[in-house]
Amino acid sequence: MKVSTMTETDKAGQGTMDDRRKRLSETQQNGERLKQLIALAHEREGELLAERGKLLPSARLRNNAQAQQRVGTIDAELARVRTGIADDETVLAAQISQSESIETDIVRFEWEGRRAAVRDLLNRRLEGKTVASLTAAIGALNKAFKDLADEDLQRGSALSEFDSEFRAAERTLRVVGEYRGRLVGYHLRGVVPKEGIGHYMSLYKGRDLLTIDRAEYGRILESLDSLELVF
Repeated sequence: MKVSTMTETDKAGQGTMDDRRKRLSETQQNGERLKQLIALAHEREGELLAERGKLLPSARLRNNAQAQQRVGTIDAELARVRTGIADDETVLAAQISQSESIETDIVRFEWEGRRAAVRDLLNRRLEGKTVASLTAAIGALNKAFKDLADEDLQRGSALSEFDSEFRAAERTLRVVGEYRGRLVGYHLRGVVPKEGIGHYMSLYKGRDLLTIDRAEYGRILESLDSLELVF
């Protein structure tokens, strides 16, 4: 969909949504009044034509002066009525066009409001608050793993130094550390994909979560702002 771009503050200076709806209501009411006037004028036109038709035999065949005078009066009034109808129809067409323009403006105004709400959602992600909490959690998780690994190493060394019989236990503690990582991965399986992670490791190196968000959401924002509304 192509959409014309407008700012949140109405560029046309047409005011708030209530102002637009008020103008639309007034324009539509004017249109209805004009339709009523045109309908009454057509009724009057029909009455005059009917009266004129009845007078024509006397006026034309019998040269009745009174009938001729009345026909002349009717013709003058018919001219005024028809001119009034033509003028009212011209004004009515303008009112209809104005109503359509205001309706289009209302649709655009509402659309801009919805777009602003979506833009706000996207921009709030770019503030990085949610990502910062996730980054902190990752840091805490990495520290916890390192602390546990250091403790395993310390305990394994203590056992091995105490007695060579415990060297196997030192290796077992290292295996426990690996198992611990797989177990955490299992509990995070709903949000952390594990398959093929080695293949994509080079893509992740040196990139933080906020950088990824800014790149992807930035492209979405550009697409959003490039839309144009076409009627």
